[in-house]
Amino acid sequence: MSRHHNIQTPGSAVQQAMTQSPGDRAGGDDSHVQLIGLGDPGAAIDVEGRTVALNEIVTSAFETSGLSVLEWNALEGVQRDGFVASKRSELATLYRNAPADMPSQDEARANAQAAAARRQAARQANPDNQAAARESSLPHRDEIDPKAISAPVLTQQGWVVHSPKALPRNFQ
Repeated sequence: MSRHHNIQTPGSAVQQAMTQSPGDRAGGDDSHVQLIGLGDPGAAIDVEGRTVALNEIVTSAFETSGLSVLEWNALEGVQRDGFVASKRSELATLYRNAPADMPSQDEARANAQAAAARRQAARQANPDNQAAARESSLPHRDEIDPKAISAPVLTQQGWVVHSPKALPRNFQ
């Protein structure tokens, strides 16, 4: 019995057709069964003004159905189409409620990478800045009376916690 594992990056296009070896379910033949409904990788449809790969909708409908590849393929065409239509209407609702000026995935990724690079450059330019600002705003632990606080207090040396129990002698 062999298992095949495919890695897919969330949000990316489907790389290859989903398959399942019949041997994984019932034992026996080691040939692969292709998911019915997957077609041309370039096929796309318009959903609320956005272009969506048809294979992504079919794959998503299959994954949310909870069926195995063999069970999916055994469905009547009308039932399979019902799952796909349901997923398409779910996407249409999602896109209809999304902001109109939502950036593309590539744009959002580029913006996030640029913001991360700016933060990293700022940290490298002045590495002591964060530690100095944090320490200057926090009290010294000797300034806090543990008996007078009702919740933990962060100090320059760490957390000070009120304990109603008497501390051991070597900690007092």
